[in-house]
Amino acid sequence: MSDNNAKIYVKIGEIEFTIEGSSEYVSSQYKQMANDLNLQQKLGGAVQQEKPKTKSPQTSKAQKTTSKKGSKETAKEDFSEWLNKLPKDLKNRDKLMVAGYFNQLRSKDNAFRVRDINNTLKDHGIKITNPSSLINNIVKSQKILRQVSREGRQKYYQLTKEGEKYIRDLLAVKGKE
Repeated sequence: MSDNNAKIYVKIGEIEFTIEGSSEYVSSQYKQMANDLNLQQKLGGAVQQEKPKTKSPQTSKAQKTTSKKGSKETAKEDFSEWLNKLPKDLKNRDKLMVAGYFNQLRSKDNAFRVRDINNTLKDHGIKITNPSSLINNIVKSQKILRQVSREGRQKYYQLTKEGEKYIRDLLAVKGKE
């Protein structure tokens, strides 16, 4: 093994692989494997896809931390603006739907999880008991929300066109008062 070889070992649940070779080979194989196994989605989209650490790990880690913090703070400010537009006597179901729509718009796959909603609301001091049960009831009883995929126990949801219109109308109500 020469000095310019790189090696990466990845284990996520039952998926496990090692890639070894030149830096370029390891990097290209890792990207291909990540795409083939849909690793980004299996990680729940919460972890940004990382390149193999063949160069300075301190630099990439610092850059990653900065970008995550910046985007989280921006999202927090944006959702605060949404909350200010909503009526004060809003039901928990509507709070969940608004947080879901907020996360859906910011998601690259245009879907959200109950965990996403919970985190968004928790960041703003809103606590809703058993949100997954409430979401399941909305999916079953109304045509404003649907489950679009499932990975293991993790369900992904999306607002329907009617649901999106409902949320936009909610956000516009306060401006009219």
